[in-house]
Amino acid sequence: MYKLLYNISFAELKREWLLLLIINFCIAPIEMLANYKIESSNYILRIASKDKGRLLLQNKQSETLVQLGELKLGQWPQLELENNCKYEITEVNGASAIRIHYFFPPSVPTSMKLIGTFIVHQDRVDVQYLLSGVPEKYKADWKGCQFRFCLPENAGTQKLPEAKLGIWQRDAKGGLPLEIADAKIFPFLIKNRLLCLTYGADNKVDSNWKGKDYKHTILSRQEDGNYFTQFSILFPPYGWPYEAISAKWQKRPFALTLTTEKVYNWWEDATAPIGVQAKIINTSPVPQKCILKYWIRDYDGNYIVNDSKKYFLETGEVQVHPIEFTADTKREIYFVEVSVEDENGKEQIFSRTSLAILPPHEFKATPDENIMGLSAYWAIPDSMNLKRLLNRMGVRWVRNGITSSFKNIEATFHNNIDWKKKWKDTEREELIRSFFRKIVKNGNKIWEFGNELNMSSPDIAGAGEGIGKASLAEAYIEWLKAIRKVQKEKTEWQNIQIISFGIAGADEVFLEKIVELGGWDLLDGIALHPGRGNFTPDFPVIAPWEDFKKPAFGYQYWNYYGSIRVVKNFIQKHGGDKDLYLTEIYALDYPNHSWNDTPREAAENLLLSYALAAAEGVKNALYYQLFNSVWFDHLGVNATNREYFFGMINRDLSFKPSLMAFCNTAEVLDKATFKGWIRMDEKHPFSRGILFDTPRGSMAVLWDRTEGNILTHPNGDIFPEPWVSSWKTKKRLTLPSNVPEVTLLNAIGQKQIVPTTNNQVTIELTGAPCVIYGIDASRIQLYH
Repeated sequence: MYKLLYNISFAELKREWLLLLIINFCIAPIEMLANYKIESSNYILRIASKDKGRLLLQNKQSETLVQLGELKLGQWPQLELENNCKYEITEVNGASAIRIHYFFPPSVPTSMKLIGTFIVHQDRVDVQYLLSGVPEKYKADWKGCQFRFCLPENAGTQKLPEAKLGIWQRDAKGGLPLEIADAKIFPFLIKNRLLCLTYGADNKVDSNWKGKDYKHTILSRQEDGNYFTQFSILFPPYGWPYEAISAKWQKRPFALTLTTEKVYNWWEDATAPIGVQAKIINTSPVPQKCILKYWIRDYDGNYIVNDSKKYFLETGEVQVHPIEFTADTKREIYFVEVSVEDENGKEQIFSRTSLAILPPHEFKATPDENIMGLSAYWAIPDSMNLKRLLNRMGVRWVRNGITSSFKNIEATFHNNIDWKKKWKDTEREELIRSFFRKIVKNGNKIWEFGNELNMSSPDIAGAGEGIGKASLAEAYIEWLKAIRKVQKEKTEWQNIQIISFGIAGADEVFLEKIVELGGWDLLDGIALHPGRGNFTPDFPVIAPWEDFKKPAFGYQYWNYYGSIRVVKNFIQKHGGDKDLYLTEIYALDYPNHSWNDTPREAAENLLLSYALAAAEGVKNALYYQLFNSVWFDHLGVNATNREYFFGMINRDLSFKPSLMAFCNTAEVLDKATFKGWIRMDEKHPFSRGILFDTPRGSMAVLWDRTEGNILTHPNGDIFPEPWVSSWKTKKRLTLPSNVPEVTLLNAIGQKQIVPTTNNQVTIELTGAPCVIYGIDASRIQLYH
């Protein structure tokens, strides 16, 4: 399959190889090296020059597609290589390869050796770098390495969007399946050829860490003490999805993708069939028989579709199987699973997604009349679709943004600075001026300065070691004083409200320090991040209509409502003239971890969190965040990091139940006014209710705490499917009504009509909050 080409006679070839053996592969003359090449049926790999071991990857017409070669080692410090190298052509597992021995300058320990191996296959080049002989005490950051990846500089070279791939995996204990990292693919179109730079899941590359003509890779320490990295350059079949390219590269026999015709898998109505397209690809070198199995279940767990089909696929064949149905509902979220089994019934691959029916809704409230907001979001897949989604969600506040970019949304300004740096007064003030200029340009009215500083210590910012210590309080007040000083310079700056950084939990020690250092009057408002563990949002407030006092024993720091009440009390104690902003609230659903919510609990707890915030009259409550993933890795995959699961939208852009709950909550709280806490009778000591006045009439949010406030989950870390409720106890509650029937809404806004009898209605309460319209507010006793 491969040919070693060398433009000399056979006799000369033998002589040259003997010479190479004699000199033990010493540095060869450049005119000799330039002619070495390995040719496959798809491409040519040749040595370009002796300088730093540069190689050319070329098409069959000898046009260069990419230049490879040397490795920039480390980040602190970065080790430069000598220009000269030593080469050999060898075999690795039966495949021809070029191996390059790099040399270090004399300042590097002589024990350290670097070898690059470039292995030629028909459809790819595997690249490996091995660093050996590193002294035990040698200090370097091998995560910051960069290898040469130089593309032709012409109009025919096109960089395509990066593909961050995951693969679904069953939970060994029977909990929720989880998508784990599979591969990262960086595709390029060069000389009309698709070329994919591809990393495996074990190489945690950062696409932002790059230089001109260089790409990132990580050297990982091996058990033998050496450092190693590998990746591949693929020449995939045309028209294949990236999931199939990865599957073939990793020698999996099948690939599977699920797609719909709708952005976010979101239908506004169900007048036409809805569904998903399952694409199966045989990525093995032989024909395959397989069984496609699939089911779709609704929020109640009913099977809407449950079927299978047998397929025979030729090598490389792609089959598209439509899974469609007609929905008989106006509001629903469906859960989809599709799997591929081999002919013996062994599962090879599976995938999940969700489909949503969410009807249009027009919101009336302005930001001053509504608290619904987002703490973090990105324009995915684009700004047009994002704005359409935010409008449907009823978002009225966003943290960071240009106000004019949104309809009826208040965009605040939020930033942070380097708290480890020693700032000069002039340097600090000029930076503050630049912030004010940006705030005015953005049209922002509120500036939230800093982020969770109470979690930090001066030398370990953001490490969580500062809780209850107020380690950075002095530095923070120094900045606040400088901000207020600079703010006086321009009239247009003086109307901008300055609110505190988002305080992580009710850290009264930091708040007291702000007062002690004279910083309280420098703030127009207090921002809070009421983090929550495995507690319901109303924990630990037992009687919310009474003044809240922390219990002497058992008070948990990471709770939602308790933190809000503590900080509100603190504000009242110090004058009561500041608004409370919840600039991050959460209901993350990191799977199979008892400290977090199940997907169903996340929807329920989101509704209750906003109802409680509205009852407390906070200025806004910003949900963290819209999409799964993190700001530095949009739509990335990391099954070991809970930060990737704070979103209301899955990585494939399908809705979670929590997104449906946000929309429902925004609808019921639109222009809603808190009226009071419902007085329950002695038969319902654990039932709770908040009454609101709305344009649709009286509305109440109701729930019951007979089962307590701890989200222990039925099986600990084994999370149930989203159609399974964690609440088992049902309590019957009778309420007055003056209409023939009342309307009940569950967390995601699904409607249930309940008839009344003798001006009363009886409903069943669980630990999950519900919304009810149609009760007679004039006959309900309230705590105000």
